[in-house]
Amino acid sequence: MSFGPSTNRAAAYPTWLPMPACAVHVVAGPPGPHLRRHAQHNCKAGARIIDLGEIIDRLSQGRPGNWAPVALEQRNHELAALAKAPADEEVWLISPSPRQWQRDWWATHLNARVHLLDPGKPAALAEATAAGLNPRFVFAWYDEFADPNGWQIPPVRDTRERHLTGRPPGQRGTASERGYGNKHGEMRTALLVRQPWCERCEAEGRGRVPATDLNHREPFMQPDGTKNYKLWGDPKNHEALCRTCHQAHGARTDRAASPLGSGTDGRPLDPNHPWNKR
Repeated sequence: MSFGPSTNRAAAYPTWLPMPACAVHVVAGPPGPHLRRHAQHNCKAGARIIDLGEIIDRLSQGRPGNWAPVALEQRNHELAALAKAPADEEVWLISPSPRQWQRDWWATHLNARVHLLDPGKPAALAEATAAGLNPRFVFAWYDEFADPNGWQIPPVRDTRERHLTGRPPGQRGTASERGYGNKHGEMRTALLVRQPWCERCEAEGRGRVPATDLNHREPFMQPDGTKNYKLWGDPKNHEALCRTCHQAHGARTDRAASPLGSGTDGRPLDPNHPWNKR
């Protein structure tokens, strides 16, 4: 089985992959067994073939479900290990990569030689159908392949944990531990019943904007990490805000203790930033 075009660029084309120490070939083309056949026919003896579809089959063992995310993780682990592979090793990666930027990505990030195989849509559909592959993967590949903007790299959200900014992973705590559990939800509901409009928008002349959040006028979280429950539960310390005003308030208060940006020397201004602890 060959996996169809992926819409998860962050996982399918991970920017963190190190450069391989061995030769890498990428076989691209409409999904089907012809991609693997090309690799098997052209690879040297002992070469390794990394095929996402094969990894999915190995992990699922015929069980239904969305196995692509865990299979991508396994594939990326194998690709990352190539940084320590012997120089004389040869690896062939099966990746349909219908868009030009995807093929260019493999050539740049893995220093790979890309083989583009396009037998034509009728032949690709016939082969996919014979192999039991859903034809929609083939149609999707040709739709992306024919896209005139296929050379453009789309924006992508970084899905990795943030180690260089904000709190270190694991130290944020649950919503309840941070004071935003069920009781906070009850106070928020009661406040929005009394005051359904954003107080700051009204005060600043932006008219009546529906309120969505309960904001603490004076933060209940103390600098030493403890909570002032009197401030937390005092209705006089509560105000109803829209999401925009609430986020702006947080930027001015809660996150003011962690200065943003860097100095002229390029080092972060936040003294607690990991770079300033080296």
